[in-house]
Amino acid sequence: MSLIFFHILHMIKKNVSYEDYIKHICTNLDAMLVKLADLTDNLDQGTLPVISDRDRERFVTYEQAKLTIMTKLAQDHQDVFKSITNSKGI
Repeated sequence: MSLIFFHILHMIKKNVSYEDYIKHICTNLDAMLVKLADLTDNLDQGTLPVISDRDRERFVTYEQAKLTIMTKLAQDHQDVFKSITNSKGI
């Protein structure tokens, strides 16, 4: 079992809020990159035939998480941040 997966399971069992879970992820560069890829995939609205109000709420939560991770990358891992933003044309 990967270390990241172990930490996710541990945090779920401890009833950690999603915001605290994202903050915890921001302590590890690899975890941030994995979660950022996951969020990018989850925010792809093209995979849904219909977007519900619940989906819209989820998108807001995921966008906030993505912003938190990108901010941390910009502060602490500028080379990685630049690489990500340059590859996406941001």
